[in-house]
Formats: sequence, structure tokens, C-alpha cells
Amino acid sequence: DSEETILPVDYNGYPLHITGGSGNYSFTIENPSLIDYFNSRVQTYKEGTSIIHAYDRRINKYHATSTVIVSKIEFIDIEME
Repeated sequence: DSEETILPVDYNGYPLHITGGSGNYSFTIENPSLIDYFNSRVQTYKEGTSIIHAYDRRINKYHATSTVIVSKIEFIDIEME
């Protein structure tokens, strides 16, 4: 199963952490026009959904994915008590 994260548009610096494996990873982004990954951080550009794939360079069978949904805030709900 893929982890899922929702981030705002034009967000810079969301940290990406991986647990397990050798510690030596390569990454691919399915839709690089929406998000980018650099120096363990995710940058968002516009609305949509993308998937980050992390591959362990030393243990070939280790692979993880994370779905990133980039969205604008639709509304704010304030409740008075």
C-alpha cells in the first residue's frame, strides 16, 4: 500500500523520510510537473496527484511509494460553541 500525503500548491520543503533498507536510495516522480524532490524535500507546483517511488540501490527488492495530492484550500469551517 502507498502512503498518502496532501500538500498545498507552491509548497517548498516538505521533508521526505524513509525507514528501513540500506539507506542508499534513488527516486522517481510520476508527474514531475506537479512535484519535485531534491535534498530530501518535496516541492509542489500545481494541483493534481503524483507518486514518488523510492528504490533501494543496494537491496533490489526494496521499493516504496508515496502518493502526493497537491490541492488548494477549498473552504474554512469555523464552529462557534
